[in-house]
Amino acid sequence: MKEADFLKIRELVGDITLHQLRHVDCFVSEHMAVCIPSVGFCDYAILPSHTHPSYSFTLFFSKEQTYMSIQTEIPAHHYAAVAMDPEFPHQEPLDHTFMRYIAIFISKSFYLKEYHFYSQQSPKNYKLESFFVSKQMMIAVKQFMAEYENKQKGYEQVQGALVKLITHQFIRALEHVAINDTEDAKVNEWEITRVLDYMQQHFGEKLTIRELAESVNMSESHFMRVFKKHMHLTPISYLTQLRVEKSKKLLRGNKESITEIALICGFNGASHFSAVFTKQMRITPTAYRELYENP
Repeated sequence: MKEADFLKIRELVGDITLHQLRHVDCFVSEHMAVCIPSVGFCDYAILPSHTHPSYSFTLFFSKEQTYMSIQTEIPAHHYAAVAMDPEFPHQEPLDHTFMRYIAIFISKSFYLKEYHFYSQQSPKNYKLESFFVSKQMMIAVKQFMAEYENKQKGYEQVQGALVKLITHQFIRALEHVAINDTEDAKVNEWEITRVLDYMQQHFGEKLTIRELAESVNMSESHFMRVFKKHMHLTPISYLTQLRVEKSKKLLRGNKESITEIALICGFNGASHFSAVFTKQMRITPTAYRELYENP
């Protein structure tokens, strides 16, 4: 992570260290940061009574996959969410199984500036305020992440536009502003998005085609056709690539052994992991780790 990006994350998230972020994927712009625990807990999130200087929003991939109490009914094709004020003390409990979620931090000054298009008064207090957001929100967040990763010409301007869109979607959801959603629902795309999120959450488990198909209420044959049409890969090939990507993050962290990483990421053992990793990356896991030990 570039030093400028890390400093911006600290400005938005709080007094966090790179070590505390070692299991977290981060994407950042001038007014917003997106942080996703990828292969383990965020060590800052589990600190008792920690706070953030920004408005913070946590998106969960289902009502069941949350460590917070969601009091709101979540409609189909929507995501559970929780909002918090700046400097609101909270803690992610350690007494639950690690689960993947999306934490979004929007600078206080930017959020309030955009909020004033709706009211000249201050927003109500968000003290673990539960609500829900539509799939369009998740699409915008993933576009923001892609712009950060790809850094194509003009990406900062596109990120800025997406931050404004995401901020207004949060405000409208929390203030119950009616929105006429005329988008034609593309059910298959939605279901594939759901199964990709399911894979992200359960990448270390022994997933089968049957289990993946059942997670989106499809037959195995139909699921295979739809998945390959949208992803240009079979589900197992995609899952293998995902596991390799997760293992790369752990290898760069230089903490767990090769065998431990193999098991965490769902491989049968160190030899299986090494064979798959080397085939995809053209380098062994040990050699890849050494690149980061001796930059």
